[in-house]
Amino acid sequence: MRRRPASKLAIENLSDEFATLQPQGLHAVYVSNSAARDAILFDTAHYAKAKSITLVLTRPPDEIAASLRDRGFGTRYLTKSAVPWPRKFNVLSMKLPLSSVELDTAAPLARLVGGLRALKRFGVKVGALYIVEGADHWFSWNNPIALAQEARFLANWCNVRRCSILLVLTGEHESDEQLDAITDKQLGLRSEDDALNGFHGAFSGVAHLMQTHGELVWKVEFWRVNDAIATGKSLALRFTPDGELSVAPTTSDTRHGGMLLTRDENRVVVSHASVAGEHWVPTDWEVVAANPAVVDACRGARGVTVLLDYSSQHELADLCQTIHALRGHCGHALKIVVRERGEFMRHQYELLALSLGANSVIGRDVPFSRVQSLLESVQGQLSTRPIVADYNTALSAALSDSVCGYLTVPLFCSQVERVIERGQVLHLPHMLLQLQLLPEIAHLEALQMCTLRRAGDICTADHDYLYLFFFACRVSDADAVLQRIFGTDLGRFFEGEVRYIDNIDFVEQLSKLKGNHVLRAAPDYSDALANRHAEASAQNARLAPTVIETTRPVTPTPAAPELRAEEPVTSEASTQTALRPRKDKWPRAERFAMPIIKNTES
Repeated sequence: MRRRPASKLAIENLSDEFATLQPQGLHAVYVSNSAARDAILFDTAHYAKAKSITLVLTRPPDEIAASLRDRGFGTRYLTKSAVPWPRKFNVLSMKLPLSSVELDTAAPLARLVGGLRALKRFGVKVGALYIVEGADHWFSWNNPIALAQEARFLANWCNVRRCSILLVLTGEHESDEQLDAITDKQLGLRSEDDALNGFHGAFSGVAHLMQTHGELVWKVEFWRVNDAIATGKSLALRFTPDGELSVAPTTSDTRHGGMLLTRDENRVVVSHASVAGEHWVPTDWEVVAANPAVVDACRGARGVTVLLDYSSQHELADLCQTIHALRGHCGHALKIVVRERGEFMRHQYELLALSLGANSVIGRDVPFSRVQSLLESVQGQLSTRPIVADYNTALSAALSDSVCGYLTVPLFCSQVERVIERGQVLHLPHMLLQLQLLPEIAHLEALQMCTLRRAGDICTADHDYLYLFFFACRVSDADAVLQRIFGTDLGRFFEGEVRYIDNIDFVEQLSKLKGNHVLRAAPDYSDALANRHAEASAQNARLAPTVIETTRPVTPTPAAPELRAEEPVTSEASTQTALRPRKDKWPRAERFAMPIIKNTES
């Protein structure tokens, strides 16, 4: 008599030592309610090799029938490659207890014996496989002794009747929440608990199907096959185009080209403004009206690709709220891409979007064909970047104050300290410059030539130096900003500079500046620079973005042209001098020699 092959878990490319179901064994898989659990339940029953298969589900009969039809059950005509469903296949609907009172009042073994008697009424056959969903209420999780006794009773029941049982459990004290709610720590500690060690000791295999940062992971606690046992194995899983589970391939080839992180990874949702004006948009893209509609369309989504738009600073708060809501509700497998459509996105705003959960930002001048390629490039990626808990805190850190231009030394120091403290959540790259004036140049003359227009950029002067603070300015942009402020003739005013780019240096230098001011107060040039300061403040007030305090969408309003600090460097001399650091007493500061250009007209 030929021996019937053993049944296996329906996970493609999973090794037999982690997938085989013992003919008279008791196995358990912990997985919460998700598409992955449905794949384990229905596909394992579909491809099982046992004489008789019984699938017990904790769902209404109508829902069970619809799920089976979606998976091809009852299809009259099958293709040659399709695997038919087992001939002896029963599906049962199990009713869950109405309340926890029923669970607490039942004696140990009572609920387990009651569930087995219910199965027995439909017949228990030799060599049968029973796949039971949500059998958590059969066991006494709060009583370690009774829990271990119930596991041994169930294992003996399988051995005597020569059948096997696969329990698909949600876990102790776990509810049917989304899979992302179960963390590695919650699932990883199960096997270390003494009560669960006694419970698992009667099983032939125990595994967890968890989700880490949006990625499905198959974690094997132990798995027995004949006389061998395998332990401590973790494998990443993917969905096939047919919705089945498969071990994630380590190499790329044509066979594995369609592997998906989630069932809905091929879905693309875009806002209307992000594709407005394009002559053609892929037909399978879902175009919705605005950001609130994008959030509504992605409810329950897991790996959808979302394309949002950035048009002006006035819509920044609404964009941040949308990104934060999508990442928080949909998990780490969701792909969020922001496309510039109106103004260029400043560097601090790009950092803000990324810290709130965006995967990438696409520039304004990128053609639409390139946009499609960039959206395809994020497929299969997981967002592992830590997300800021409160988007309002991050938004306030990225928005510069309306103050601009000259401040007295005390106000300058307090403003810089406040910006540094507030911006730690985003790690914005600020810059503090200490400019050494030529002996023949007066401080007021240099301050009058210092034209600051961008909000957050401030300056001051003491008896020895002129100080500049650039808000959210990268080192590579400093030369272009200085030339825009003072012109190309920098050597006319200064003979050297020191650039501070670290918060520790900021605090140290500000302390020195305040100490020197106490010993010898610096002059106040506010009256002499009042007109220039008023013009800059009025311009920054017009450019200031609107902060959203409610969840209502913002009506776009036209914005004035944005002044950017990130301009291309046009002077070859300044680029060369910026690469010649001087070894001095400042460990984290960068000291540069200014390009000296003599004015022959004077």
